[in-house]
Amino acid sequence: MLDPEGDCVLNEELIKEVHTFIIGGGIVDKERRVKGETARLYRLLGLNVPRCRIELRGGSIIGVPDRINKVIEVILMTLFETGNIEEAIIKAMSKRDRVNRLFYEFQRAAYRLRREGSTILVVPKSMIGRINWVNASDKELELVLRKSHVRVIDDEELSKYLSLGIARPGPP
Repeated sequence: MLDPEGDCVLNEELIKEVHTFIIGGGIVDKERRVKGETARLYRLLGLNVPRCRIELRGGSIIGVPDRINKVIEVILMTLFETGNIEEAIIKAMSKRDRVNRLFYEFQRAAYRLRREGSTILVVPKSMIGRINWVNASDKELELVLRKSHVRVIDDEELSKYLSLGIARPGPP
């Protein structure tokens, strides 16, 4: 059973082994998610199968497509095209999914720079390629930078701020 709150992570081996998937109530269509609905469905049906979530790097479901057709696309693409669930997820992502994941990645990767009594978020130019592993377009990247209030700075500038002790890395 696919459940965004499941206790196991769906992987390539499970996709190959399992022949029937139950897409739970937490997986949605029309942009509406009902929290805890899959667990309720699981209990109601008296099922005894693993409840697995689909994750991306770092154990997060942020950016994982949640529309029913996209979830099915991820499973089929993993089986018949990519052989790799992460690659299938990235290919199936909508613009909104990519932007949400990229926003999350920028917030995690940004350095906190203390200036004039406030803190701003910055990332060095050299880090952009590593952060953008979801292959977002330049337009999507600009949108995320604008919405996240993260500024891109030269690596040398960041080094200077780090040596002065006014910049520090974000969360791990």
